[in-house]
Amino acid sequence: MKPTVSKIKLLGISISILLLSLIFLYVKPDGILRYVSQFPSSLLLMVLALMIANVFLVVYRYYRILRHFGFHLPWWQVFKASTVANIASLVVIPLMGQMVGRQTILRAAGISSIENAAIVAYERILVGATSATLALLGGSYLLGASISDHIENLPIWEILLIVVAAAAISFSIGATAFERMVLKTVFTRNNVIRISELVLITIISLALMLSCFALLFSVIAPSQTVLVLLSAAAVVSFAAGLPISFGGWGLREVASIYILGLLGVGSGQALAASILCGVLSIMSVLVFGPFVFSSRKAK
Repeated sequence: MKPTVSKIKLLGISISILLLSLIFLYVKPDGILRYVSQFPSSLLLMVLALMIANVFLVVYRYYRILRHFGFHLPWWQVFKASTVANIASLVVIPLMGQMVGRQTILRAAGISSIENAAIVAYERILVGATSATLALLGGSYLLGASISDHIENLPIWEILLIVVAAAAISFSIGATAFERMVLKTVFTRNNVIRISELVLITIISLALMLSCFALLFSVIAPSQTVLVLLSAAAVVSFAAGLPISFGGWGLREVASIYILGLLGVGSGQALAASILCGVLSIMSVLVFGPFVFSSRKAK
């Protein structure tokens, strides 16, 4: 397991270094500090506060997921496991950091590595699907009229009806007994309520993060509407969350430069906003380090 983790960590670092190196070949780094100074300290504090609030919300979501899986752990233990995992995600690819970091704390609670991996995967699928949906909506809005021109004459409802009917017929004819059992197990009333709760928490969590991006983007793109800024933030946030880089570094910067460039923002300004977002995100995680690594024991 350790060699695999090391290889994945090395891959994530390599991708981030490669992307950042290419960015700094394209954008001269000597002007970054000048652009960074354009962001008011009061706005940076507001962004940091929103990110800290999001950390608590993410912990709460994990707390609820554990209970859905039958693990009724105390809040402090869940908070400590989540914080250790967040800090671990700063030094390895986030998905691996979450699994390894949480397992170091939750092992004592009787949660096996397989159960922990399943919970992490479940959470990442939930977050990834929600983030991808918001990114798709944001990207579609940014493209605006160019998309509507292509789809306005398409029979959308007819196509949707055909797809749904085909899926229903395919399932009724070709579904195995196992597949039917899985669907009946997953789509029970209680599970639907639980998943709906987690989706709602995830949407609120992502809304906080998109607000952080949008606040930073508003400084360098003051003429854009709030909806445009949030749409750009959704695309950039999704790119940064892809589990193939070192804490999102590199991917976030490339996405910011490209998306904000479409809005007429210079590469240096977009890079400055992206770097600030990354630094503040790290600060929002590290601020809890002294509490979870203290001698206090979970109650």
